[in-house]
Amino acid sequence: MRISLYGRWIFFSNPKTGSTSIRHLLDKSSDKYFKKKLLNDLIKNKTHYSQHIEHIRYRELENALLKYNININKFFTFITIRNPWERVVSLYFYQKPDKNNKPHYDINYDKSSAFAYSFNEWFNTNNFGWMSLDKWAFEDNKQIITQIYKIENFSINKLNKDISDFYEKNNINKFKFYYNGRIPIKNKSNHMHYTKYYKNKEMIEKVKNEMYESKYYKFGE
Repeated sequence: MRISLYGRWIFFSNPKTGSTSIRHLLDKSSDKYFKKKLLNDLIKNKTHYSQHIEHIRYRELENALLKYNININKFFTFITIRNPWERVVSLYFYQKPDKNNKPHYDINYDKSSAFAYSFNEWFNTNNFGWMSLDKWAFEDNKQIITQIYKIENFSINKLNKDISDFYEKNNINKFKFYYNGRIPIKNKSNHMHYTKYYKNKEMIEKVKNEMYESKYYKFGE
């Protein structure tokens, strides 16, 4: 998550959608000390459910902001998404499941047996609904995040335009990211094209049925 009180924007960090790169990009424009306060509040009150403290969801952050009399509805909120089939493959290579099918960040992880579970074996033991877009950007089938961006064509120019439009609509002073470089690539995994890992139609359909992002993508694109 990244937040700017002056800029009136909040970025929600959706796992394995290029979010680490976007967080890095937004660092200079965000309020690091205020974000740290929020994260400390969540840890202290034991209200954060994710293993990764950066991955705060909309309602959770909304409640945390109430302590500071900040209304999340006055902010431009955005999130990135990624081809869900590719995202699942990326998650596998990020977790590096050991002989007990534990991810590398588990306290009992056995580094010597990394990737002991094949993609097929790992895939069949997992449900991917927890990382589905509808858990992050929708509530009762209504979109609660201001803007959803495909990471494949995300750009600062588009983000600037959308934020400017939001400011104009809500009578807020203008703000821009003065950034001309490329989006940094962080935590990129090394693997074959994602389509090589899906051995049958059932695997393809499982991702389609469990992940809302499939409404935005087609397998193979």
